[in-house]
Amino acid sequence: GRNVDNACQSIQQPWGLMEAEECVTSSLNLQEQLKYQEAKVGYQRALDLQIARLGEEHELVAESLNRLGLVAGILGNYTEAERLHARALDISRGCLGDEHQYTATCLGYLGVTMRRLGRLSKAEENCTRALMIRTQELGANHPDLAQSLNDLGDVMFDLVKLPKAKECFVKALAIGNDNATTEAARSLFGIGLVMSLQCVFSEAEGHLHRSLEIRKQVLGDFHPHVAQSLCGLANVVISNFVFVGKGDLSQASKFANMALGMTKQIFGPDHPAVARDLFFLGYAMLLQNKLPEAEACHDRALAIFKHAFGDIDRHVASCLMMGAAVKMGQRNISEAVEFCADALTIGIQAFGGDDHLVIGSCLLAMGSSLHQQGKHHEAAQHLSRALAIVQQVLGDNHLLVSTILHDLGEVMYCEEKYPEAKEYHSRALAIRKQALGEDHMNIATILHSLGMVAYEQGRYLEAEENHSRALAIRTQALGEVHEDVAMSLYNLGCAVHQQGKTADAVRLLKKCVAIEKQVLGDDHKNVAFKLRQLEMMKAQQGLGFARLKMMWKFRSTGWIM
Repeated sequence: GRNVDNACQSIQQPWGLMEAEECVTSSLNLQEQLKYQEAKVGYQRALDLQIARLGEEHELVAESLNRLGLVAGILGNYTEAERLHARALDISRGCLGDEHQYTATCLGYLGVTMRRLGRLSKAEENCTRALMIRTQELGANHPDLAQSLNDLGDVMFDLVKLPKAKECFVKALAIGNDNATTEAARSLFGIGLVMSLQCVFSEAEGHLHRSLEIRKQVLGDFHPHVAQSLCGLANVVISNFVFVGKGDLSQASKFANMALGMTKQIFGPDHPAVARDLFFLGYAMLLQNKLPEAEACHDRALAIFKHAFGDIDRHVASCLMMGAAVKMGQRNISEAVEFCADALTIGIQAFGGDDHLVIGSCLLAMGSSLHQQGKHHEAAQHLSRALAIVQQVLGDNHLLVSTILHDLGEVMYCEEKYPEAKEYHSRALAIRKQALGEDHMNIATILHSLGMVAYEQGRYLEAEENHSRALAIRTQALGEVHEDVAMSLYNLGCAVHQQGKTADAVRLLKKCVAIEKQVLGDDHKNVAFKLRQLEMMKAQQGLGFARLKMMWKFRSTGWIM
């Protein structure tokens, strides 16, 4: 929590309130010991004494209301915190005026609480006003501005206004000269999250590690802010894995578990911070294909979020999307679609519109789930809406844009709209090459899809070139013996076979079968299928450019017999 006394040095304590002062001093000590419930009792006692002595409309009463509000917020009681901070703001305005520094403090506290409750427009208004008042009185470089800048930066991040958020955090950090303070740690944490969302993962991790170091140095190893930094690191590692394939998921699980143990011990099992840690632990488990563990984390996190924020909340929507991903992993597509639909409905209500990144993510998940159900037209509609939102929020060249473009290409392929499929895949490929380079595994995925499209259009040389390049990337990244390498060999063999290069096709399919036998076993249905195709090709050797009608059609996830 923040020390309100330092924020309002101009408020003079009248005589005759010694017991209230003692209650405040005792509660501040308890708060430093993380004994928040006991501190709350002392702050309430001080408030009662002050009201009895001074009446309700006094600046010292506002100060005590803010102390109570801060503790309520720390404990996850955000509705109570909002009520307390709003009352403090009314008193401060009445006693001190709209432009007073303590009024700015009250606006900041109320803005932070509204952000936690998801009322982001109002939070932005209050935090912006607080910063303006402080800047007018104190100048642009006063140390007190760091808190207001960080408050506003947090709101801008939640609104996914990333340039503005980063600007606030960088300014706050500069004001403190990057000294080891709690506000500097907040700034570094915020910059790290912005960079993570911009897919600059190495720098993001560096900022978050520095934030963690400062918090440990200033607050000790066991503190809610330390847990927050650990969870932030888990978030970055997971995002790195999802977008670039480089994150160490066991490390993400470790960070999330450490944060979870800390928050449970400090707050008990039902605090929103516990749900936050469960959420990221669940995602790490999901990406490691530990579906029972992921589902357990999801179920518990969802229950906590609903209890803390109600059914219509952004945290609930995000958690439901994780639930949908778990259902997809379990191959329960119909339930995944239901989860996505609920997440989308809740997200639109929570944000009051459909232009937030969370809504775009819900639409993406919904489109992918519908695609798996074979409802390609509906999938395309959802994915197109997702693309528009994500481009607006993150720009045209973000890796998430490439993911949506690739998914749209897959849907167009299934609808046999090959020119449109090629266009989407080509756009996705250009973004990924720019972000990841020429030799990344995610490049191979799109080259594979482009090869499939070219094959269906009868452009067999183009198909050969794409599959050959995909094969080279996959072999370098995965080694010779891998199922994806076998798939590329098979696709390449089909492409060269259609050009009459039967001997080359047979050679490629032999390598494919050998790998699949080693990976899947001699009796796997895919091995049997390839052996049949191999015999067909062998029978055609020497027939020149004779064509056989292919009896199978490929999809991005494999083949359909």
